[in-house]
Amino acid sequence: MPASGRGQHGGQHGGSRGRALGRSSQRTAWIGVVAALALAVLFLQVVRLSVAEHGEHLKNVERFLAETTWLPAARGAIRDRNGAVLATDRTSWDVLLHYDAIDGGWARARARRAALEAVGREAWRELSPDARDAEIDRHEEAFAAILDERVLQALMTAGGLGRAELEARLSAIMTRVERQATSYRENRKEALRRKYGGDAPISVIERERAPSQLDAHIVLENVAPETAFAFQQLEVELPGTIAVEPSMKRVRPYDETEVVIDRSHFPTPVRSGRAVTLSLEGVADHIVGYLRGVYAEDVAARPFRTAEGAEDLKGYREGRDMIGSRGAERTAEAVLRGTRGKVTSDLRAGTEERVDAQPGLDLELTIDIDLQARLHGLLMPEVGLARVEQYQLGWEADGTPKRGPLPVGTELKGAIVVLDVETGEILAAVSSPTLADGRAMSRDDRARELPSMFRPFEGVYPPGSLLKPLVLCAAAAEGELQPGEQIECKGHFFPDRDDMLRCHSYRPAEGRRTVHGPQGGPGAIARSC
Repeated sequence: MPASGRGQHGGQHGGSRGRALGRSSQRTAWIGVVAALALAVLFLQVVRLSVAEHGEHLKNVERFLAETTWLPAARGAIRDRNGAVLATDRTSWDVLLHYDAIDGGWARARARRAALEAVGREAWRELSPDARDAEIDRHEEAFAAILDERVLQALMTAGGLGRAELEARLSAIMTRVERQATSYRENRKEALRRKYGGDAPISVIERERAPSQLDAHIVLENVAPETAFAFQQLEVELPGTIAVEPSMKRVRPYDETEVVIDRSHFPTPVRSGRAVTLSLEGVADHIVGYLRGVYAEDVAARPFRTAEGAEDLKGYREGRDMIGSRGAERTAEAVLRGTRGKVTSDLRAGTEERVDAQPGLDLELTIDIDLQARLHGLLMPEVGLARVEQYQLGWEADGTPKRGPLPVGTELKGAIVVLDVETGEILAAVSSPTLADGRAMSRDDRARELPSMFRPFEGVYPPGSLLKPLVLCAAAAEGELQPGEQIECKGHFFPDRDDMLRCHSYRPAEGRRTVHGPQGGPGAIARSC
């Protein structure tokens, strides 16, 4: 019995151990499956990061391992027919703020570093996220104060800006950059969708900072060299805040000039033996034109960076580049605009790759700027030709002055064009008022005087007596009229119709049948026959 009991008891223990071993093996198998699945997930993640998204991550890493400096390209000069410079570029300096210094990122990053050093790395690891944020907040105010006192105050002093004006500039930059960043990310996502389809790794784009958020942005333009040097020192002392870049300033020597007008050959009432010296503004500004900052549509037409990240060194950057807005600056934009240069420094290897800037091509116009300036002067009201004078209106039979539609002394607007008859080239084309005059006008005056209209090309007027010499020249060129030949004025052109194509003096409906009789070319022009 005892022997039998031991055997039964041993059998029970043996069965228990077998079941326990079975359960253990089962657990081990499940653990192995879970581990294998985890390793498979990790492997797939490694494959995704190293293969599918390798290019995207490498691109992001390289952005921090490479430093790029852009070199400005000189715009081509504009000259007159004799080589006089009408517009050219002069080397200047721009002062920029890094975007992190504008949106608070710089102060936050410096505060985090200071908090980490103050607490210590070991203790930092033990802090909760809220505790870390509290430590960073404690240091951030000090760095924000440094940024304000050292950087923003220097910008206001150098630029003659008030606090409100500077904040308005920075706010405009932030608005523009955030819009550009949103557009950049959407374009990047669309490019990845086209490349990878439904498996596009677009999540990485949400965490990616757009190029405009990594750039510095212009706050002060065309500062003096000594000002630029002072900001360069500040750039060394507070890296990541200020940047100073060479730039080009467009100079137009004839925007302000003097001209001497000889009045000895003027009509008798305004004739004078004494010349008058005039200070003129905006000579030929309608012809030469001006530059303006690029708009979003300019960037869209030729962007500096494409959605795929490629760079066009002749492309436009909103908030950074200028484009022709009127005249030759606009029509010859593609010729005048140069190609910027690029210096890329590899921070790992300590090497530098350089692409030199290419200046734009010069442009020569047919105008003679000295003639243009003299004709501009003739339209100035103080000369006496471009304002209403009593001699133009005349006097009544009793000697009292006649009254016209405009009071005597009213300044008149006008245009003068001088052509080279042999070549058809335009030697001068003056429009009054000029664009420069318009900048000094009120909004109501601009709406009435239309200084932006280039009257010789854009104004629409009846030809009037200007048509008569053209008809005479055409008749002589076609052999229909010989020098000295006369034509009989009979009052109307068609023999059997006296109610159309008639001379201005022949008005049968009024009982006037006046005719000029035989007329040569000069007489017909003088009498409007």
